Amino acid sequence: MIADCAIEPEVFATWRHFQSLYEDFGVPRGRLISKFPSKWIKRVAEHSRELVQQGINTEMQAAKIEERLRSDRFKRKLNSQGGRVYDPVQSWIDNAEDATPPFDLIITSGSMNSGNRVGADLLLKDEEPFKRAHQSLITRNKEQLIAAASTVVLGSEHIVIIDPNFRADEPRFGDTVKHLLSVIQSTGRTPKRLEIHTNRIRRQGDIFNRNPHLSQWEGHLIPYLPSGWKLSVCYWDNLPDGGKSHARFILTDLGGLHYDHGIDEGDGQTLVTLLDDHVWETLYSLYDSRALPANFDVAQHVMDFEG
Repeated sequence: MIADCAIEPEVFATWRHFQSLYEDFGVPRGRLISKFPSKWIKRVAEHSRELVQQGINTEMQAAKIEERLRSDRFKRKLNSQGGRVYDPVQSWIDNAEDATPPFDLIITSGSMNSGNRVGADLLLKDEEPFKRAHQSLITRNKEQLIAAASTVVLGSEHIVIIDPNFRADEPRFGDTVKHLLSVIQSTGRTPKRLEIHTNRIRRQGDIFNRNPHLSQWEGHLIPYLPSGWKLSVCYWDNLPDGGKSHARFILTDLGGLHYDHGIDEGDGQTLVTLLDDHVWETLYSLYDSRALPANFDVAQHVMDFEG
């Protein structure tokens, strides 16, 4: 659902292409830029300066490119997962086309279009492979539910799941989280922050009792938490505005996705929507175990685990 994209450094360093492409990347747009090679940002900045000497960029344009490359907002447009081999003897385009896993989109200089490769001079944003959907109907099995978010999750350091009905002892929820843990672990990455936020009670008349919930986590999910990984579980009553949590999300430090039915497996499909930045910012700051509301009973309603 979120494309992993490679952009030739010389393309992004050219002001007219930079100006055209900048707003088209980030989770809300369904595309992340891969740092390919690892010093991609440095190469863009250096070439933007070289183009000043050639009369293609102005000093002010090159300075603006460098300023944006250093910004926090631009960092959320990047997929820093890495892992692809880059051979400095080969050209950038040969490396990009030979990359494993393959890129969803490769933007190069010139006007050659072929498969997932698009020349910047002939790029049409309403055509494949550039065109991306911001909403998709996803089959409600663990593989598809996590695949919808995999590009952003695997490029993130913070992963936060919000599902008001989540219960560790129910396989429809637990199996999806186990699959998520397995997918992340397969890359060799360790999230700096991993959290699940849910409601204390699921139906009227229920009573929250910490010990049974603790036992459910320790018996059903924590054995699958990789060694050294940490997980925080937060049980909510009311949100700061007095309302109840209802919507379901996967949030990361790069952006977020809304799952209409939730992340639990079930019949049929669920609508998954990429969150706009302003919505993500509000939710990401709210659902944070490090900065819970003052009236949140951390001792009773937060559980911290380590694999």
